[in-house]
Amino acid sequence: MLSFMKMTLEEQVQHAVAGDKNALEKVIGEVQGKVYNLALRMLWSPEEAQDATQEILIKLITHLSRFEHRSAFTTWVYRLATNELLNYRKKHSRPQLAFDVFQDQLSEGLVEGISTSSYLVEEKLLLQEAKVGCSLAMLQCLDADGRAAYLIGEVLGFQGPEAAYILEVTPEVFRKRLSRSRQRVQSFVRQQCGLVNPENPCRCKRQIAPNVKRGIIQPHQLLFAAESESAQMIAWVDGVADEVALFQSTPEYTAPEDLLQQVKEWIQAPQS
Repeated sequence: MLSFMKMTLEEQVQHAVAGDKNALEKVIGEVQGKVYNLALRMLWSPEEAQDATQEILIKLITHLSRFEHRSAFTTWVYRLATNELLNYRKKHSRPQLAFDVFQDQLSEGLVEGISTSSYLVEEKLLLQEAKVGCSLAMLQCLDADGRAAYLIGEVLGFQGPEAAYILEVTPEVFRKRLSRSRQRVQSFVRQQCGLVNPENPCRCKRQIAPNVKRGIIQPHQLLFAAESESAQMIAWVDGVADEVALFQSTPEYTAPEDLLQQVKEWIQAPQS
């Protein structure tokens, strides 16, 4: 029998469905990062992304036998995760952020002199916090369906029937949603973001002080920046070619260990 290390993900799924809890842990370990990063981009808040990821992973475990091998397993996971995230948004409704409102927020305070030395945090971490927080906030300006289409089609690179399958819509509906979302994001980024267009006044460093004042950035409790991610540190100037590269430059985060531990305990516990 093949070892777990040599098995394909689909083969591990078959073992998990047959009742092998070790195989199930391997399967969850393979996909948890993909689920968490999609949740973070959909929801902005790491805390909400963690809650949603836990719900999704448990549903994945309980619905694993429904995977019919008609697509790649990760494609099926994205389908389940996207559906759950859209429902999560409906259950935890909050005011929709609009591009014009966000534009006004980005414009406030840019004329102020910026000094990061008083924050007792390395500047590169504050820059990462500003850039990731801002790029994720841009996505929140899209409605939930448009955001999902943009993430699946543009950021993650799924195309045509496969993307439509994930979103549970027809290919035509997917194309329309993606086109509309792409146009809105492209227009906003090219008019506002100094990383994509150096002629724009908004630069990540210039956002630090005003966002600290608003409480969006809390230097002693950073949401998106950590030393452990330093190997994936974002290039801050003159390295982002377009808006898609801007979103793709966001580091791939590891799901919090306590979340994974809770899921592992749920797997190993006797199920009634």
